[in-house]
Order: sequence, then structure tokens, then C-alpha cells
Amino acid sequence: MSSTLQLFLVSLITSIDNALLAGILLPTGFMPQERRNALIQTGILLSLWQIAMVSSIDYLLQAVVFRFLAILLLSWMSIQTLSRISARRPWYSIPTTLKIFSFTAIGNLDNILWLGMMTKGNRIGLLFTTAITLPIFFLVAYFLSQQAEKQQWILPLGAGMMAWAAAALCMETPVIHAWILSLDDAPQTTLQSLMTAAILSIGLGLRFFFQKRQNAP
Repeated sequence: MSSTLQLFLVSLITSIDNALLAGILLPTGFMPQERRNALIQTGILLSLWQIAMVSSIDYLLQAVVFRFLAILLLSWMSIQTLSRISARRPWYSIPTTLKIFSFTAIGNLDNILWLGMMTKGNRIGLLFTTAITLPIFFLVAYFLSQQAEKQQWILPLGAGMMAWAAAALCMETPVIHAWILSLDDAPQTTLQSLMTAAILSIGLGLRFFFQKRQNAP
């Protein structure tokens, strides 16, 4: 398989993952035109972010503070997605587009790292694949933003993606990674799955708590 095709496939996967998160995070109640505008703006911002970050993601992830904040934010996003029990409310403090962009950008750091490894200095290929996957982002995100209100499985899927990404970043932290390598019979995938399950359990526990409090007389 050629390097350009590999780069395209990874860029396509990254774009679809971005769309999954953005479609889930888009507040309900938007008119179709507002929904389209928000997703187009988010897609453009994510494309620019992707191009800028691919060349520097390795250096950022070596910064302990950046990695720690990314893990915390991903975990919080996953828990918050599972714990809310009412319809998603509009965001007033930050413009909707910027909030969707920031959450999606952080939520897909693991794929950005993967894309950076596949780019190998091929900037033209990165620009090309980013441009041609932008329409795919819009179509998938728009479809999911419409279906999230009807299909209850979509929100847990998004929460699981964010929890898995948080666990992956945590497992790759140098200290934890060295500890895992010292273990004989505990593969990284097992520990990552357990950490993902723990994050999701917190979200489900909070959801149950809020439901019980809401139904209390």
C-alpha cells in the first residue's frame, strides 16, 4: 500500500472520528441552517488544527502538563456526556462552534498523533487528504446530530470513544508505560479497557444519581 493511500485512510478515519464527536456535541434545538453553519465552521477549524498539530503533537505530548490536562478533559467529557439526562442545552458562555471545536480537537488527540506518524513530512499529501475528507466530516456529523435525539446508543458511543482516548493517553505516559512493560501477564489493552470501564462507570453512576434526584418528590 502506498504511503499516500495510507495517509488518506488515516486522515479519513480521523475525519470520521471528528464527525462522531462533533455530531454528538452539537446542541439540540438548532434549525437546519444553524446546524449546517456550525458544522461547516467547526470542520474548517478542525482542518486547520489538524494541519498545524500534526507537526507538533509529538512535542506537546512529551509535556506532562499538556498530557495530564488532555486526559482530565477527555475523562470529564466522557462522564459529562453519559451523566446528562435532559436534552442538550445551548451554550451561552462560549460560542457553540468554538466549544464543539475545542472538545473535538482534544477528544481526537490520539488520532492526530497517529496521523502525524503517517505523514512523514508529506505536507502536500496532508493538505490534500485533509481537504478531500472535509465533506465527509460534514455529512457524518450532520447525520449524527440529527440522529442523536432519536438514537439513544449514539451518546454512549461518543462517551466510550472519549474514555478510550483518555485511557490511551494515560497508558502512553512514560511512567505508566514503563510500569506496564514490567508486568508479565497484564497486557496494555486489558488495563486500557479497565480504565475506560472505570470512567464510563462514573458517568453512569452520576446519571443514575441525577435521575433519582430529579424523580424525588
